[in-house]
Amino acid sequence: MNKPPRAKERLETLEKYSARATLIIAGGVIIEVFALDLFPHPVWEKVFGTLGNLAVALGLILEYVVIQRTIVATRLANAEAESEVAAANERAAAAEQKAAEANERAAEIERITAGRRLNQSQFENLVIAIRKLSVSLTVLIQNQRSDAEAFTFANDINRAFTAAGIQTRRGENEFLTLASPLFGVLISVDKRLDFGAFVEVFGKGGIQVVVSQNPPETHSTGFTPAPNLYVFVAPKPPPDMVI
Repeated sequence: MNKPPRAKERLETLEKYSARATLIIAGGVIIEVFALDLFPHPVWEKVFGTLGNLAVALGLILEYVVIQRTIVATRLANAEAESEVAAANERAAAAEQKAAEANERAAEIERITAGRRLNQSQFENLVIAIRKLSVSLTVLIQNQRSDAEAFTFANDINRAFTAAGIQTRRGENEFLTLASPLFGVLISVDKRLDFGAFVEVFGKGGIQVVVSQNPPETHSTGFTPAPNLYVFVAPKPPPDMVI
C-alpha cells in the first residue's frame, strides 16, 4: 500500500504547479499582446482575446488553489517537523537512559570484580587508629595462599601497620575449605587484649572483620614468638554473600 505524501513532498509538488500557473498566465498575456498584432482581424481579435483571457483566468485560479494548498501544506510541514523533533528528543532521551543504565551496570560489574584496596583516606585513618592503641603489638599478617587479590589487600593492611611504627611479619595460609569456607578478613586477638578495640581500629579503615574465638598462636603455627594479633586476609566474599 502506497504511503500518503509527506508535507515536504506536497510542497515541492505545489511549487511545480505554481510554476505552471505562472506559465499559463504568461501564455495568456502573450496571446493577447502578440497574436492580435499578427492577426489584426476582428474575428481573430475576438478569438485570441477570449483565449488569452481564459488562459489568464485559468492561471490565476490555479495559482489561487496552489496558494491555499501551500498554506495547508506548510502547516502540515511545520507539524511534521515538530513531531520529528519531539520523536528525536524521545529517542535521545531513551538513548541517554540506556547509556545511564549501561554505566550503572558497568559500575556494578566494576564494584563486584574490583579487588579490595585501601584508598588514601582509609589508609590514613587506619594508621592513625593503630597509633592510638596503647599496647605492645606483635603482628602476623597472612593471606589466602595463591590468591593475588588477597595478597594485595593484605599488603595494604601491612603497609598501614608499618606506617604506624608496628613491626609485622607476612605469610600465607590456607583456610578456604568446603566444610567451612572463610571470606573477608579474620583477626585473632590475644585474650589479654581487648578485641573490641581492634574491631574498631579496622573499622576506621573501612574494613569489616570477623573475630576468631581461637587465640593467635593456633593460627600461626611455626612463627616464634607467637603474635598477639593475627590478621588473615581470606578471599573476597562473593557479591551476594553478607559476612
